Amino acid sequence: MGHHESEGSLTASQTIVLQAIRSAPRHFHPDDILNILKKRKIRISRATVYRILEHFIDQGIIKRHWLDQNQFRYELVDRKDHHDHMICLSCGDMFEFFDVEIEAIQQEICEEHRFRPLTHTMLLFGYCARCLARRVPP
Repeated sequence: MGHHESEGSLTASQTIVLQAIRSAPRHFHPDDILNILKKRKIRISRATVYRILEHFIDQGIIKRHWLDQNQFRYELVDRKDHHDHMICLSCGDMFEFFDVEIEAIQQEICEEHRFRPLTHTMLLFGYCARCLARRVPP
């Protein structure tokens, strides 16, 4: 995975999009970025924003989380702050968690298989307490 680019090596449009990402929700949708740019009266096309997001994924600056075949969210990568996610299939909320034992077990499994992991994401899908209380799930 690529290293973080310094903001000096980014184009003007990339810098503007990165600044928007930093003020977007932690798990953001491209529309969040487009809305921030609109509020700031910055004109960048939807296609350009999507192209920059793809470039940022390639560079390891952000990562994409698929919620299902059609829905996804992006997240700024912070290599010092690893966490996994629980995603509610009813309301779409994403909850973060971190468990030392799970991380250790994953490391052991990789060592057993002589596999060198670079990064990973665990996604648990189900229903949050709020939706369960409202009996929304099937």
